[in-house]
Amino acid sequence: MPLTIAPLDQDLKIVALKGDAKVVKRLQDLGLVKDAIITTSGSQGGALVVHLGSSRLAIDKEVASMIRVAVLG
Repeated sequence: MPLTIAPLDQDLKIVALKGDAKVVKRLQDLGLVKDAIITTSGSQGGALVVHLGSSRLAIDKEVASMIRVAVLG
């Protein structure tokens, strides 16, 4: 499912990154890679707040829709 419709405050596993190569590369540079475990805690100003390890990232909702995830557990 796209990250934009994933449940909040649950562990999610990234299963795929869609979009053009430049966007995918930028996401990978941020640590958002296949099999990474993330959580989302809501949105702020048109961006989705994503937790990756001890980092917190704000991802534009259009870009977040390119991240495919699966709920763990």
